[in-house]
Amino acid sequence: MLRRGGAPVTQAQHLAACHPWLGERATRALAAWRLGSQTGESIRIVESVRDVATQQRYYSEGKSRADGTTTWSLHQFSPALALDVAVLRGGTYVARARDPVWGRWGAAAEAEGLEWGGRWTSLVDAPHVQVPMGERVRIVQRAVGATPDGIWGPATMAAVCARVPLRVGRSGWASLTPTTWAVLMG
Repeated sequence: MLRRGGAPVTQAQHLAACHPWLGERATRALAAWRLGSQTGESIRIVESVRDVATQQRYYSEGKSRADGTTTWSLHQFSPALALDVAVLRGGTYVARARDPVWGRWGAAAEAEGLEWGGRWTSLVDAPHVQVPMGERVRIVQRAVGATPDGIWGPATMAAVCARVPLRVGRSGWASLTPTTWAVLMG
């Protein structure tokens, strides 16, 4: 979790911790949501980059399917590929995922090309947005000089492996870990 000596992290700090593709679109989505908000409603980013311990805690609490060490949350990548927001009404967090404020957040995020966790069927996560898979692949492809087609195929894997040794799994494909991501983005 992003921390600054125990002080609250600002919205600008959360956005700066995100990949620019995500940060730009999240900024526009937040602005669009605010334009449609009602009196007494507010929205703010509460999490961008997440450390392993926090991710493991969320996993053990059933809040995530990613355990943080063998499967990763996109919050664990740096720059972050996901962020979470809080919506408040009258100063109180809106917890019910089916509340219309979350639908407005999802619509604003999806209009910017973000993947919204409120659409997921197995674990609805209305506060969550992330860079969609095809765009994540294009970001990696640009970083390694491959043709940015959004397909994680043999050419992309070879270009990535030429820069960073990846462990190939049983499927014959390498997975992109937070460590590999940081090297590619660095």
